Amino acid sequence: MAVKALYDQLNQGTLTSVKLVEDALSAIDTYDVTLNAVAEINGDAMKEAKALDLERTHSGPRSKLHGIPVLLKDNINTTDGLLTTAGSLSLIDNHATYEATLVKKLRKAGAIILGKANLSEFAYFMHQKGMPSGYSSRAGQVVNPYGKDLDPLGSSTGSAVAVAAGYVPLAVGTETSGSLMAPAYHTSTVSIKPTVGLISRYGIIPVSNVQDTAGPMGRSVADCAIMLEVMKGLDVDDEATMPVPTWSDDYEKAIHGPLKGLTVGLLKDREFDAADDARVQELTHLLESQGVRVKSIDFEPFSHDVYPAMLYEFKVSIQKYLDSVQPIQMKSLEDIIAFNEKHADVCLKYGQSILEAASALPGDLSHPDYLAARKKADDEAEQFASLYDTHGLDAIISFSWNSYGPALGLPSVVVPAKDLVQDLTPKSFVFMGPKWSESRLIALAHHYEINTQYFKPPKLS
Repeated sequence: MAVKALYDQLNQGTLTSVKLVEDALSAIDTYDVTLNAVAEINGDAMKEAKALDLERTHSGPRSKLHGIPVLLKDNINTTDGLLTTAGSLSLIDNHATYEATLVKKLRKAGAIILGKANLSEFAYFMHQKGMPSGYSSRAGQVVNPYGKDLDPLGSSTGSAVAVAAGYVPLAVGTETSGSLMAPAYHTSTVSIKPTVGLISRYGIIPVSNVQDTAGPMGRSVADCAIMLEVMKGLDVDDEATMPVPTWSDDYEKAIHGPLKGLTVGLLKDREFDAADDARVQELTHLLESQGVRVKSIDFEPFSHDVYPAMLYEFKVSIQKYLDSVQPIQMKSLEDIIAFNEKHADVCLKYGQSILEAASALPGDLSHPDYLAARKKADDEAEQFASLYDTHGLDAIISFSWNSYGPALGLPSVVVPAKDLVQDLTPKSFVFMGPKWSESRLIALAHHYEINTQYFKPPKLS
């Protein structure tokens, strides 16, 4: 059920937050034995639900998220007894000493932190070859609810699967280079990957100080926009939030934003089959009916390697994070590597080549090799980003996600473009834009979504 519908029923007294939490826990008990999307449950969730029900009765709701249970990816700090491990047994003693800024904002809005979602260990920045998406040594393998043979993809796998399966209406994921877009794409759900800086990263186990961001995941653009509005904001503990040009955009209301006069590019980066042509024609008709100009943009994809720069960024960023959560057993990346080697039977099912490669580098973001690697990654990404100016585009829409936008911290919204229940071939549209274009992307994606309604929940058993 949509967040707005839940909000209305809660206000009318036909539903309680206690019932929402009970239903969520029941679904997790029933289905997560198979799906393995949840790493840990908040033991205080029911107590919080009762308190929020009482508060609603006496003083009304704080926001549309008042009393709504949500899950957090297990790389986001909380101080409610839940662990923050990035899926790694090496961090199994990390009861964080402070909460992530986004968690404080969710709590202030009245959201119930139901627990932590499983993920690809260290946000899929642990081992290069052979390590499947959605695997962590802490919680095992996340399974796609549409079919066990369908890769859940990316690193925010537990968050995506939890909302697809209907455990919770919303979850928080994180992305460095595709980890919101990819799992949303492969679970027929929605994600909003904001411009880096719109949501504070303070209190999140990092990969890259340049590219990391958190973002909402849900079953609809409207639901995700509600969560984005709650989580956004300036934070003195994250310098990336300082250059945000305005905080006045209301993302909850952005679904109703004007479309007339916008110009969007439909990315033609390969030959489309008949089914994809039909989807493009449907999208084009829906947008043109609202006064949007749609242009076909030919683009030849090219190799774009952000990995060398991210290795340096991870080495520095993970040390800064570990310093911030002391005292815990792990003091450095080298400690994590050593712990994994000592417990290789449970920690190194697939390896840790990325951790080792990062450890071998200087922890110095002024190093010439790092600066050259980052410049190369950014220059290549700019070749894609230049399409916005070259063709006068407000947005680009594609059948695939890419690494170009994330390298520059640019936003995206993923919306399903077919019924995944009928055919296990994922297909979504990825709405991409320049920095701070979230409101336009949300309006475009919402209009497409409400006129197609391709999301169909998986058949769980």
